[in-house]
Amino acid sequence: MKFNASIIDKDFLKARAFAEAKEILKSESKTRGRTKLQVKMDCLYGHAAECYLLQYENFKNDSREYKDVFDRTGKAVEVKVTAHAGNIPYILDKANKYASERWRNFSRKLYIFIGDKVTLDYYLYGIYCYNGINFILQKRNHHGTN
Repeated sequence: MKFNASIIDKDFLKARAFAEAKEILKSESKTRGRTKLQVKMDCLYGHAAECYLLQYENFKNDSREYKDVFDRTGKAVEVKVTAHAGNIPYILDKANKYASERWRNFSRKLYIFIGDKVTLDYYLYGIYCYNGINFILQKRNHHGTN
């Protein structure tokens, strides 16, 4: 699964991303020292993958606070985007921690996309499922192939 963010409805992307940015900016711990502009840009970058899934892959919105999408089977999916595969161990460590904290109600399915901030090209790196201890790779796409 691969796409270029230029195909996404820009108004839809901005509305979704900026709504989350507004919530993030209310909390110092969620802002993590970023400026208002950095938070907005980070949200646009991450939400591009969610918007693609919603607009082109028949996923449904998960309207719960800080939740992402439901896949075609109705399972909640957490969507993460990173600039390079070297960040994936960090993403998985954090996801494992959050999934183990039951109060978070963290999704048991995780999609990790690689996104290029210059070209706006994104591809699905892998789909992971939580086994009760760790997120385990279920399907890996090599360099954006389907």
